[in-house]
Amino acid sequence: MSKRFTKISLAILTLSNIAFLNAQTVIPDVVVVAKPIVEEVRLDDRSSISSVVGEDQLRDLNAADLASALRRTPGVSISRYNAIGAYGGDQGGAVFIRGMGTSRPGSEIKTYVDGVPFYMPAWNHPLLDMLPINGMSSVTVYKSPQPHINGNNFASINLETKQATEDGVTGNVRTSVGTYKTVMEQADITGKTETLNYTLAQGH
Repeated sequence: MSKRFTKISLAILTLSNIAFLNAQTVIPDVVVVAKPIVEEVRLDDRSSISSVVGEDQLRDLNAADLASALRRTPGVSISRYNAIGAYGGDQGGAVFIRGMGTSRPGSEIKTYVDGVPFYMPAWNHPLLDMLPINGMSSVTVYKSPQPHINGNNFASINLETKQATEDGVTGNVRTSVGTYKTVMEQADITGKTETLNYTLAQGH
């Protein structure tokens, strides 16, 4: 009787497992698509790595200055003087690339606009609130010493201006308001003729 009961129990368990397996629902694959925090990570022929923040990311980040444009770039950290990102005093806002950049962004980090070094008259480095972001197509961050690009500096940032790809004139205008009574307005115009390619940008 005991052996028969055991066999019946095993048969019931086997049938239950088969029924459970047959009743399982096959879940389809789910593909999650999200906008990247940077447009791309480049590796050049000299094994130098750089991160590119493209025009779409600049818009999505609602970037009003260089610090806000780079705040989500891997390897880059920023500091703010106050809640709205103003600059002032010797502890004003700064951009740090792998820990370097104590002088906003300072002589350790060279800053370029279309490959041309950008300086302020009274300092050996640019000021964050004077670096134009509006009208830029991308911002490239070189995170390591690259003598063929930035000489003897630890790292560098290159801002590339927008360029018209077709003849004619195009433009963009954007306004936004926020907390602390903040208002931002940006406008840019790009144009191209047979002899001229130009960009005009303004922001407040």
